[in-house]
Amino acid sequence: MLQPKLILNYYFSGTGNTKAMAEHFSRQLEALGYESLLKRMDRDPFEKPDREFILGLMFPVAIQSTYPNVWDFVEKLPPGEGRQVFMFDTMEAYSGGVVGPMKKLLSSKGYRCIGAREFKMSSSMNTKADKVEGGKAKNRAALKRVEQYARDLVNGKTRWGRIPLFSDGMRSISRPPKIWASFSEKLSVTDDCINCLICEKNCPVSAISHDERKVSLDHGRCICCMRCAANCPKGAILFSGKKLQLS
Repeated sequence: MLQPKLILNYYFSGTGNTKAMAEHFSRQLEALGYESLLKRMDRDPFEKPDREFILGLMFPVAIQSTYPNVWDFVEKLPPGEGRQVFMFDTMEAYSGGVVGPMKKLLSSKGYRCIGAREFKMSSSMNTKADKVEGGKAKNRAALKRVEQYARDLVNGKTRWGRIPLFSDGMRSISRPPKIWASFSEKLSVTDDCINCLICEKNCPVSAISHDERKVSLDHGRCICCMRCAANCPKGAILFSGKKLQLS
């Protein structure tokens, strides 16, 4: 059985899929007899508990890798000193540049990588209403699979592979800031904006500001996590000129 019994889980979520998975996973760990602490990467700075623990990382896939702020969080972690760490990510279809590079980074910091798994869920950038039901089905299936991942992790049945050249190459695609800006530029704010500032409060990278009329987006800072569009009560933030359709 997995030891020690304290598991410290840090997650990042855009539209909410990863948050739902992290919460479900944490409850499953507790049902298996573990103490599971759940914290947000974008809000809760890393704090080392006063007793032995295992570290968990959960985040979405973006541009075949994951968001810059997730990489920043992991890079700022203290030395691992042999501590066990595991991860899972959520994605619409495919990644390639996460599992291997994340293992490389954590191993270089002295962590012992014990498990990684990827789960397909609904798209965070879906603008088509006819895809909503299919997304809901993918999400339900993912919740079941993350339950099995928790059991496998506890029973020592997980692994964390790495394909150096391929995964490192895929990771390099998401490194240039301009690729994130190009996605962010697909976001726009309509006149339906009521300046409620919910998007500004929810933005994980402080890319949103406001004036007397409506909010504006800093495309050079934005990572296009879609949290603003997902939380807008008026649907005033569009992606490629269309409203987000979440499952």
